[in-house]
Amino acid sequence: MDADVIVVGAGLAGLVAAHELTSRGRRVALVDQENAANLGGQAFWSFGGLFLVDSPEQRRLGIKDSLDLAWSDWQGSARFDRTDDEDSWAVRWARAYVEFAAGEKRTWLAGHGISFVPTVGWAERGDLRADGHGNSVPRFHVAWGTGTGVVEPFVRYAQQASRDGLLTFHHRHRVDELVLEGGAARGVRGTVLAPDDSPRGVSSSRERVGDFELTAQAVVVTSGGIGANHDMVRRYWPARLGTPPAEMVTGVPAYVDGRMLDISAEAGVRLVNRDRMWHYTEGVQNWDAVWPGHGIRILPGPSSMWFDALGRRLPDPCLPGYDTLSTLRHLRTTEDIAGHDHSWFVLTRKIVEKEFALSGSEQNPDITAKDRKAVLRDRILGKGAPAPVQAFLDHGADFVVADTLDRLVEKMNGLTDKALLDADVLRRQIRARDLQMANSYSKDAQVQGIRNARRYIGDRLGRVASPHRILDPDAGPLIAVKLHVLTRKTLGGIQTDLDSRALGADGSPVEGLYAAGEVAGFGGGGVHGYNALEGTFLGGCLFSGRAAGRAAARQTGVSPGGRGRGPAHDRVGRPSTVAAAGARRAVGRRIPVGTGPAVDRAGGAPRCRAGRAPRRRAGCPPPVDGATLPSAEDAGQHRRVTVFGFLHRREQGHRSHGRRLPHTVEEFGRLGLGQLRLVPPRELLVRALARVVPAAQLVRRSQRPGPLVDPRRLLRQTARPQPVDQDADAVPGLWWVVHTAYADTHGRPLHGVGGGAEGKHGPPARAARLDLNEGEPAGRVAWSGHVRSQPPPGAHVVHLRRRPALLAAVPLAVTALLTAADPALAAGPVGTPGVGDPSRWRAR
Repeated sequence: MDADVIVVGAGLAGLVAAHELTSRGRRVALVDQENAANLGGQAFWSFGGLFLVDSPEQRRLGIKDSLDLAWSDWQGSARFDRTDDEDSWAVRWARAYVEFAAGEKRTWLAGHGISFVPTVGWAERGDLRADGHGNSVPRFHVAWGTGTGVVEPFVRYAQQASRDGLLTFHHRHRVDELVLEGGAARGVRGTVLAPDDSPRGVSSSRERVGDFELTAQAVVVTSGGIGANHDMVRRYWPARLGTPPAEMVTGVPAYVDGRMLDISAEAGVRLVNRDRMWHYTEGVQNWDAVWPGHGIRILPGPSSMWFDALGRRLPDPCLPGYDTLSTLRHLRTTEDIAGHDHSWFVLTRKIVEKEFALSGSEQNPDITAKDRKAVLRDRILGKGAPAPVQAFLDHGADFVVADTLDRLVEKMNGLTDKALLDADVLRRQIRARDLQMANSYSKDAQVQGIRNARRYIGDRLGRVASPHRILDPDAGPLIAVKLHVLTRKTLGGIQTDLDSRALGADGSPVEGLYAAGEVAGFGGGGVHGYNALEGTFLGGCLFSGRAAGRAAARQTGVSPGGRGRGPAHDRVGRPSTVAAAGARRAVGRRIPVGTGPAVDRAGGAPRCRAGRAPRRRAGCPPPVDGATLPSAEDAGQHRRVTVFGFLHRREQGHRSHGRRLPHTVEEFGRLGLGQLRLVPPRELLVRALARVVPAAQLVRRSQRPGPLVDPRRLLRQTARPQPVDQDADAVPGLWWVVHTAYADTHGRPLHGVGGGAEGKHGPPARAARLDLNEGEPAGRVAWSGHVRSQPPPGAHVVHLRRRPALLAAVPLAVTALLTAADPALAAGPVGTPGVGDPSRWRAR
C-alpha cells in the first residue's frame, strides 16, 4: 500500500485529521487538486471566529453563558425535524459539538498555540424569540491571526511530518473515484493536473497531464463544500427560500466545487440534507478580487438601516447581524422584489467607523498579524474607519457617499439598471426611526436592539456606535451599500457517525471510509440543522477532522496480517527507524526516566532520545540513573499509589527547581501507566503553602482546630477523577495532575515513590496519607524533601527540592491573585476538562 491512510483535501479538516494520524505514527498521503500555496483551503481566508461557551473571555466581560443555554440556542436554531432519518446522527453530533465548545475546545486550541482577542463578538443575534434561532449571548471568539492563525499550526505539523517521512503531499492530484474492494474503501483514482504556481486562492489550470491511483487501509474525505459552484447551489436551492438569485458573489475560492459529494454518492455513500445551505445577504464585490466573483461579507453592527431593492425597510427579524436565513427568505420569497438580487444598507460615517467589519483574514491585517497595538490604536482609540473599510469606501463598486439623502438616492439608482428608489419614501422611513432616538427606550425593535447591545461592554467599546439620528448632519456624510447574496457554506453532506465513519445507503458504516468538515455537513451530515450560530465553520472542521483522524488511526492500528501497527512499526510490523513526531516506543520496553522523547513545539523530531545524554536545557531534563518505567505487563501486577506532579508548559520557559518527569501526558497513557487524575486550581494555594511549611508540621497543625486547611480533607473534597486516555492530550498549566503509579502485589508502596522508603540520609519527613483513589490505599506522599533511596526497576519517581520561603511565596501570591480575579478558576472544572497538544506539555 502507498500509505496507511489517504486524506482527500488539504483544508483545515484534512490537516487536522492528518495531524492526528501522523502524531500516532500513521503514514498519510495528503491529496489535493491545488498547489502547495493553498494548504489550509478556504479556512485560511476566514475571519477566524470560533464558537465557545462559558470561556474566560466571556467571563471577564461579564457574560453568563452555560452549556444548557448554548444547547437551547443550538436546538432553537437547528430545528431538527428529520430525526428519524437524515438528522439521526446530526443531532448527536450537535450535542457532542456543543459539549466540546463548552469543555475542552478552548484548551485544546491553546495547546496548539491558538489564542483569542479579548473581546467576544455577538454574531447572529437571532429571531427575537427566547426559544428561536440565534445566540442569546456573545460567543464569537476571534483567533489571534484570524483563520490564517488557526490553520498555521496544522500546516506546520504537516510540513514537519513530511520531513520526518510520515506524510506525503500529492499536490495537483484531483480525485475522480473512490476505490472500494469488498465494500471497504481501499484507495482513490484520479487525474494529475498540470503544474501551476498560481498564488493562493487564484484559480488554477485544470489541464490533465496523467492519471494516478493510491491505495491505503482507509480514506478520509475532507474536500469542502459547494460554495464556488453556483450551478450546484442553484440545483439544491430549497423551495422554502424562494428562487435562487440570478447573480451572486462568491465567498470561497474556485476550488470549493463540491465534486467529491457526487463522487462519494457514486461510491454508495449516503448524502443527506443537501437542501440546507448558508448564504449571506450582506455580500459586496471585492474591489481587489483574488478569485472569480470574489465577494466579501460585511459583519455589521446593529445600527444600519436595511432596505429592499424598492426602498422599503425590512421587517423584523431581518435586522443587521440578526437572522441571516430569515433575511434571505424574505428577499427571495417576497413577490415584487424576488426579481432583484440586491438590497441596501443606509448608514452614517459615524456608524461605518465603529460598526463595519469585513470578514476575511486579508481584510483584518492587524488581527492577522497579531498586532495588538494596531488593534488598540485602530479599532478602539482610532479616529475614522479602519483602513480596509476605508479602501472599500474609496474603491468599492457597491459603496456610495453623499452629504444629502437626495444626492445619495441618486447615486444608489445609478448602481442599478433602472431607478427603483424614491428619496421621499426613504426619507419618511428614516425620519420615523430617527424620532425613536430621543429616549433611552423605544417601540422600534432595531432601536431596542442598539440600546440592548450597548449594555454589553464588548459592543459598547468597539462594535456599536452611540445612538444617533441617521439624518443628523454631525454624524454624516450619508453612506449607502448595495448588498448581494454571497455563497458560503454547505450545511448538508455525507452522513457520518460520531467516529466520522461515512455511512452507506443502508445506514451502516462503509469500512475504511471517513468524512469530515464541510463535505460531511461538519459532522453527521448536518450538525447545524437549518441555521448556523456562527463561529461554527472552523470549529466544525477542527472537531470532525480530529474525530476522523483518531478513528482512522484506531482502525489502522492492526495490520491485515495481525501485527502491531503504529508509530513504532513500519509497514510489515518491524520497529520503525523513522525519528518522527509522536513516534511511540514499543510497549514493555524499559525507558530511563529523564530520557523519553520530548517533541518540540512544531511537532518535530524529539529533542531528547533514549540512549543519549540530553543537554541541560529547557525541555530536556537530566536523567535519573537506574530508574525505569514499568512495562504494561509489570503494571498489571501492581496496585496503585498516587504521586504528585504538575504540568509545565515548555514554551513559557519556566525553570525547573528540581528533577521532573520527562514524559508527556500522552506517553503515560501509551505505556499503560493507568489514569491521570485532575485536582482543581484552588489546591495550588495549599500546595504552595506546603513548599514553605514542612510536610509533618503542616499535617500536624491541620489536626488542631484553627483556620489552617486540612490538605487531606480538601483533596478528598475537591479532587474530581477524570480519566485521560491515550487519545487525550494534556491539561492547561494551572491544573494540577495526580499521576497514578504502582505498589507491589501486597499493597506496599514501591521504594522511592514520594519518599516512601528510608535511605542513607535517614527516614523521610512524615507525609500525609492522601486517599484519592476512591478508597484504595494511596501510600505515602512527600510534600517536600528529597527522595531518600535509590528506586528499584518499576518505580516512578518525583524529586522535590526544598525551596526558600521567599521563592515559595511567589507562586502562592500569583495563584491567590489569579483565583481572586477569576472565580471560575478557583471553582474547579466545569464539564469535561480541557486538553491540549501533548507535545507542548510536560509533567514536572
